[in-house]
Amino acid sequence: RLRDARLAPMGTDDDATVAPSVAKPEPVIPEVVFSKAELLQHNGVDAGRPLLMGCKGLVFDVTAGADFYGPTGPYKNFSGRDASRALALMSLAPEHAENSSLEGLKEEDLQVLDDWFKKFKEKYPVVGIIDKYE
Repeated sequence: RLRDARLAPMGTDDDATVAPSVAKPEPVIPEVVFSKAELLQHNGVDAGRPLLMGCKGLVFDVTAGADFYGPTGPYKNFSGRDASRALALMSLAPEHAENSSLEGLKEEDLQVLDDWFKKFKEKYPVVGIIDKYE
């Protein structure tokens, strides 16, 4: 009798195999394109809309982190925007959150941005892409 080890219950008497670890699949990116103006409508001011934030061209639903990204949270400037530059610079300054350009950033800043991007991909669902990402 053949069984797929990935589906086998662990610890059963008739199964001496160990299920292989399965890598987490890359998120499926919805074909929803947000302009900067559309993204800004999801900054937490309208409680009826999901709280969205952009990073490296993707749009994440950060509603689950509303305590951080909502209108009174410490990262409120990131919501409704492409926060890539602010994340790369580890800056809460509104002028960095409002400027999504990565121009002039150092290699180490871009590495910091990559680290943040990986964290967001693990924690929040991707709901779309940013139109004309720079």
